[in-house]
Amino acid sequence: MEKFRKITIAASVACSLMFTVDAFAAQKILVVDSIKALENHEASKAIFNAFREAHDAALKEFKEMGDSAMKVQEEIEILEEKANNDSLLDSVRDKCRKEAEEKAELFRLKWKEVEQFRHDIERKLAERRSKELADQRTALEKATSAVAKAKKGDIVINKFAVPYADDALDITQAVIDKLNAKDGK
Repeated sequence: MEKFRKITIAASVACSLMFTVDAFAAQKILVVDSIKALENHEASKAIFNAFREAHDAALKEFKEMGDSAMKVQEEIEILEEKANNDSLLDSVRDKCRKEAEEKAELFRLKWKEVEQFRHDIERKLAERRSKELADQRTALEKATSAVAKAKKGDIVINKFAVPYADDALDITQAVIDKLNAKDGK
């Protein structure tokens, strides 16, 4: 009886493996190079260029703000040198000391603005990039799905996930063409 049970279990496992292999064999698997598709998607290129321009403009503004703060720092150093110059009158040195303290407060405020700007711009750029990537991913998924359906594919795998795929299974160019179609449908 025990031997019969083991044979029955082994036969069941063998049958289920056979049906599983048959089920996968019936699947039409396609591959797509998603990176190449997005690199050749005209809208993605435009989005990337606009993002790079916004990033460069933010860096330029950040640098200008930092330069302005550093200019105030240089003025403070000059005033402190004068405040410590024993050849000047006490009233002049006191005036320089007071002005250096006022400039130091201005420097702290400017530096705080620089840091706040940096924080805000990093957050805004990250949010923008995240949304743009999500939009690009959605467009890629829609185009890939449409091409796969047209080619009667059941599964689409990223080309980098498999060590080899016949070129006939590669739908990358069709996906690029779909992405770049005027109506995007």
